[in-house]
Amino acid sequence: MNNISVTPKGGTIASQLSGSNVNLTAPSLVKLNLNQSDIKSFARSGNDLIVTTKSGETVVIHNFYSPAGDSDLVLQDD
Repeated sequence: MNNISVTPKGGTIASQLSGSNVNLTAPSLVKLNLNQSDIKSFARSGNDLIVTTKSGETVVIHNFYSPAGDSDLVLQDD
């Protein structure tokens, strides 16, 4: 997966990532370069959010759910 943007909540600097694993160290705003129509499913596994696309690609956002506060997921809009 390309073009994953992570901005810590309360922060102004976004990190651009690529790959299928994102490790969050604080509650963040995570933007995926996907349309909602590209998504097959969302699943929670412990504190992780697993996003599966219709093409079979999987993105794991580690520590999406945390005691410090949940992160937010944003998808690209058409």
